[in-house]
Amino acid sequence: MTFNDGEHAEVIAREARGELAIGVDRVFARRFYTDVPLREIEQKTGETPYIEKLIVFSAFIGSPAVLLAASALTVLVLHWWAALAIPAGILGWFLYKLKSPLGRARLTPISVLLALVTTSWLLDLGSLRPVLGVSAAYVLALWLDRLLYTASTALLRAFVIRNSKAFTWLKQHLVIRETPIAAV
Repeated sequence: MTFNDGEHAEVIAREARGELAIGVDRVFARRFYTDVPLREIEQKTGETPYIEKLIVFSAFIGSPAVLLAASALTVLVLHWWAALAIPAGILGWFLYKLKSPLGRARLTPISVLLALVTTSWLLDLGSLRPVLGVSAAYVLALWLDRLLYTASTALLRAFVIRNSKAFTWLKQHLVIRETPIAAV
């Protein structure tokens, strides 16, 4: 089904009134920003989301890069204990990564943990400071992975709401449902 500007405006107005909910699959949103060339997006929508793609791609590359840096810091800080800590950290990252695409996975809990670990590191707790620095790097890798999915979903949802051509192009990947409020 294709939408003209008036039909798109009606769907968006109904969404704004709370009658409809427009959702985007997290995996599709991530793939949209990491796999679809900007040239193709511009051809289909008349808009080039440079900033959105930069944010998502930075998180996409940043998470494993920071994990690698955290592993290197682990060797410097924990010495031979790194032989146990690095595999545990990588396993934890992969397990966390499996949950990030799920709709119930939120950015808030990992953001709070990142703030706590970073604040503790900044408070300079003496002998714990190096371990807290490694912990902050590891938690940053987790945070970037969660940001990858939450940001791409929010940014793509905003894109299809403001751009009728993007809405029409990507409609089959959107979840549009009546809200319980509309039934009352």
